[in-house]
Amino acid sequence: DVGTFKRVNGSSECEACEAGKYSNWTAATAESTCMACPAHSHSPSGSGGVDRCICNVGYSGLDGGSCGACDVGTFKRVNGSSECEACEAGKYSNWTAATAESTCMACPAHSHSPSGSGGVDRCICNVGYSGLDGGSCGACDVGTFKR
Repeated sequence: DVGTFKRVNGSSECEACEAGKYSNWTAATAESTCMACPAHSHSPSGSGGVDRCICNVGYSGLDGGSCGACDVGTFKRVNGSSECEACEAGKYSNWTAATAESTCMACPAHSHSPSGSGGVDRCICNVGYSGLDGGSCGACDVGTFKR
């Protein structure tokens, strides 16, 4: 079977390629026929093709293909080919290859950001508040306003 090999003659069982490797050879006689999955992906033991290699958490791509790190402002908490999820509006993340929503940090008080923001500098002061992007936002003085 593909995904296995047998080093010796006789009635012994075939051995499965270890997890993280695959082989599409039949009648393989050496463990060297088991190839490593592409970077940042894995497969169950006994995998019979590169398409069984799926992207790890924090990485996205097609099964058996290249897996790219989730960009800043996004995360991916499951293995597989699903897309990275964006941090919700009002939050940001500086991490690449993030694996949890908890990497998305809230913007400073009285500020907001669009979904998928990749840094605190994307947090801008709300209407009626003033300050540097990503910094402290204070209420506008009496007699002044901000749109």
